[in-house]
Amino acid sequence: MASGTPPPREVLIRPEYSAQGMGAHPNPMFPRIIDHLAQGPIPARAIGDQGCGRLRHLHMFLLHYDHVVLIDTEEQLRRLQVLGGLRTTVRKFVKQLRLPRGKRVLVVGAPQFARLRLGLDVVFNVATMDVVLPEARKSMIRDAHRNLRKGGRYALVVPRNDTSILRRCSATNRYQDGHAFSHHGVHTFYRNFTSQHELIDCAVAAGFELEADLSRHKQIGLLFRR
Repeated sequence: MASGTPPPREVLIRPEYSAQGMGAHPNPMFPRIIDHLAQGPIPARAIGDQGCGRLRHLHMFLLHYDHVVLIDTEEQLRRLQVLGGLRTTVRKFVKQLRLPRGKRVLVVGAPQFARLRLGLDVVFNVATMDVVLPEARKSMIRDAHRNLRKGGRYALVVPRNDTSILRRCSATNRYQDGHAFSHHGVHTFYRNFTSQHELIDCAVAAGFELEADLSRHKQIGLLFRR
């Protein structure tokens, strides 16, 4: 939100507009997470990308896994945006993908994901928890637990301590447990998790067991087991 402009008491937060595009580099925590998962007793084949956004990590997932489920809000999945150089939607882009034999990509809206039991090996949640409100965080964690097989893993990656964002956070744009920003009438949100313990507590409350904490100064990296 513009400096000096306090957010309304109730605003519609649109996390969809915080997503990075397909041309962005993968999150730097990815190699550590992928390596740790590869050491598990059962190789992961079917994974979910919870908060898939503008498909920043789809290429990486298809390199490592056979079945990828893309999960996001209906707004993110149906809005027109630039994907792979095309102005299209996530659903249409996935339909035209030419996948290698044995690879599958499924698109599922968050409301549908909340009702399913897909039995996935891993659910990834990358660079999403810092741009959604507290209740959405809790819902995403519960939905991931519901859609994992017994022994499946939840990989939670959250960027933090980004000074370019923090310098725009002040008392004037404080909103819930973070800060709200306005961009041409669209409100986005940011929460800087200086500690990972709140996220750990929330996941444990949903039924997860912490397997590994790979966090660093700029990135939280947590692996949970269902």
